[in-house]
Order: sequence, then C-alpha cells, then structure tokens
Amino acid sequence: MPTSPRIRVLTSGLHVTRSWIGRAFLWIGISCTVGLRAGFAGDVPRPAPPAAKPPPTRTPLEEAIRKGSQGLAALQGKGGIWWEDVTGDDPVPVTPLALLALLGGGLPVDAPPIEAGLAALASQRPMQSTNGAALTMLVLEALGNRRLGLPGDASVDRYGQPIEPRNRLARYSEKEQAWMVECAHFLVASQIPSLEWIGPRVGTPEADRQWRRQTGSGAWASKRTEPTLPTEGVGYPIVVDASLSFTHNAILGLQAAARCGVSVPASTWRGALACLALWEWPGGDAEELRANEVSAGVFREWKERARARGFSPSGCTEGVSATWTAAGAATLAMCLASLPRDSDADAGLVGEGRGALLDALAWMQRRGSAPWRVVGTSGIDPEVFLSVLSMGNATRCRYVGTHDWSAEGTAELLRAQNADGTWGAGGLRGKATAVALIFLTNGLIRSRVSVLGKPGLPAK
Repeated sequence: MPTSPRIRVLTSGLHVTRSWIGRAFLWIGISCTVGLRAGFAGDVPRPAPPAAKPPPTRTPLEEAIRKGSQGLAALQGKGGIWWEDVTGDDPVPVTPLALLALLGGGLPVDAPPIEAGLAALASQRPMQSTNGAALTMLVLEALGNRRLGLPGDASVDRYGQPIEPRNRLARYSEKEQAWMVECAHFLVASQIPSLEWIGPRVGTPEADRQWRRQTGSGAWASKRTEPTLPTEGVGYPIVVDASLSFTHNAILGLQAAARCGVSVPASTWRGALACLALWEWPGGDAEELRANEVSAGVFREWKERARARGFSPSGCTEGVSATWTAAGAATLAMCLASLPRDSDADAGLVGEGRGALLDALAWMQRRGSAPWRVVGTSGIDPEVFLSVLSMGNATRCRYVGTHDWSAEGTAELLRAQNADGTWGAGGLRGKATAVALIFLTNGLIRSRVSVLGKPGLPAK
C-alpha cells in the first residue's frame, strides 16, 4: 500500500521511523490523515434543495375577484340557475348576471358553472321577458369575446375611431347566432310604440307634455304589454309597467346585438331617445358641468352649461335618485352613440338628447357625494353600481363632479366584501355578488363613440 504524502513528510522530518517514538508518531499521522479524509469525504454539507416558489402575489382587487368568483359559483343551484329571493313578475334574472360576472372574472367558457348556466338559459327559450332577452344578449356577446380572447374595449385607429371587426357573427355557432337574433328581435318588437291621443284635444301644451310622459312611448315594460286605453275615451293610452330599469337593460342588450352584427332599426334608438328626453324631470337649477372624457387613452375635460335634472323610475312616478339618474344618463348616451352619424334628420333629436344627458350629469355632480354610500338592506345596492358603471362606460367619463366613480366604487366594494367572497346578505347575495364582480371587472363594454367630447380640446 503506498504511503500518503503527508505520512512521508512526517516520517522524513523525524528520521526515527524504526524507534518506538517514530512508530508512535507514524500511527498518529496515519490516523489523523485517514480521519480528515473521511471527514472531508462524508461530511461535506450538500446544497439545500431549492425552496418552493411562493404563491403569486395578488393585488387586493385581484384577490377580491378571485374570491368573489368562487363565492358566486358556489351559489349556483340545481339546473345551473342562480335563485333569488325577490318579488314581482319579472325580477332582474340573476343567472345571466352571474354568467356575465364569471366570464369577466376569468372563468373558462367550458367551465361547468358556465356550461350549466348557459343550458339553463337555453331552456327558457323562446324569450318571454325584457330583462331575460337583454341580459342573455350580453352573456352571448361576452362568450364570443372570451372564446377569441378579445378585449372588452374596441380597438381604435390613430384617430381614435373604432376598428370594426369583419363578420362578427362568425365567432358564434349557428345556434348562438339564431339565439342572438331571437333576443334582438324580441327586444325590438317589445318596444312600446308611439301612442297617440284619442278623442278631441283638450288642455295646454304643457299639460300635453306631462300626459305624454306617462304613456311610455319608446320605452320598455317587463314584457310585451298592450296599452291601457283612457277610461273616458279621451286621452293617451298608457303602459303602466313601462320603466327606466327595463328600458336601460333593453338598450344594453340591443347595443350588444349591434356590436355583434345583428341589425337594429334606427327607429328603435330614436324612440328610446325621445322617451328618455321626455322622462327627465323638468325645471332644474343652473349648473356648470365639469364635463370630461377618456378617448383613445387621452383624458380631456371642459365646462358646459347645464341644468341639474334627474330621473325617477318612470314617467308615471316621482322620486328622483342617483340610481335612476345614472341609468337615464347611460341610456341617453347609448342611444346617441347608436344613431347614424351626421344625420340631418336627427339633428334636433340629437341636440335635445345631448342636452338631457348633460343635465343628468349635472344632477349627479350637484348631488355632491358618491352614490354608493347609500346602501340597502343587502349590504350594497346592486342597482346603484350597475347604473353608475353603465353611465361611466357609455359616456366614457372618468369623473362625476370631483368623484372618480370607478376608484371610489371599487374601494367601497372591497370594503363591503364578505369573508366567503360574496357580497350582500341572505337570499340577495346572488345578485349583489354578480353585480359587484361586473363592476370590478368592468363587465360592460365601453362606448366606441364619443357623445360628450368636442373636437380640439386640449389633452391632459
């Protein structure tokens, strides 16, 4: 066995390898050398295994959307339907709202809750209600956009004009196309026609305007409804069920249909615009409106003269509120954006409609506080959030007065979310959670057309 170099050095230095002292030193050296080698060979610390990657950090908004989507999916009942404890002949269907919220929250189109919910909606055909047809149309549009990975906002060219995709209906199956056409045709046919005076004329022009406000001409009711004739045979027929809520939802659905390539008659937008301009409450104090708009990523603001006038639930009822004024402003803006551009025949109506829109925004500005601070028994008022989101997207405004409606609404929803990810309380959690998610994910598509802006305004 060859001698270690260290042992040779040791023994050569002592020159006494044959004496007992030399042998002792020799064995000590051998033992130390072998021990050191064994230690270096076996006790060298191995590198620690790579630490597990920490879970991706989410912003509070992303975490709220994730928890909210899980909580909303857990509320789905048998048959794919979200149930709600509501009263009335035609409550806002929670199932299409929930599907719209889950699609906006990132759930795949082939996820079990989405497929079950779509099957539940398909089982309710043919369409029977205004809200059902309108909100189903929004779901079908979102389904096609998600399937192709399209953003909610339309692409624009360098001049800020929308780039319309060709053959938009091609992104849907034949069954879905037929379903969309069915929804749109139902909504067009369900619009209340122009109702004319019956019998000899009486009253002043101002009284006539007040009576026409109550007819519902150009608006929508919960379903196709025949007007009630005047009791004494003189006066305007009236559709008592006509309301701003149904009208707002119908216009939302028809705009989605038009974006998807389904033809909507221009007379539909004209009738709704004339109705809303008439429904806005008369009077109102003078207000300098801080108008503003975000267009193609550029923020502009300017001042306009207006009168602070709001909306009530319908032309037959009183009670102006932020919910209905925001819904009225959104409906006016959507009708203005949908009318043919540069039409001389519509110039008067467009001017009246834009004036009514400015007045509604002035009323919201004069209110002086964020509308969602007033909450209902469900913890949040879903109608407020849906109306304000619709108004903000339809007008493309960032501020209502001095309030950043999106930032303040988001902060309020983050504060009000339940521990299980839902919003609201009791049987109202389904609708509250769906609307909260739609607001947080901006589930309503922004307008592609400027209805407020003026050319040549400086950018900020």
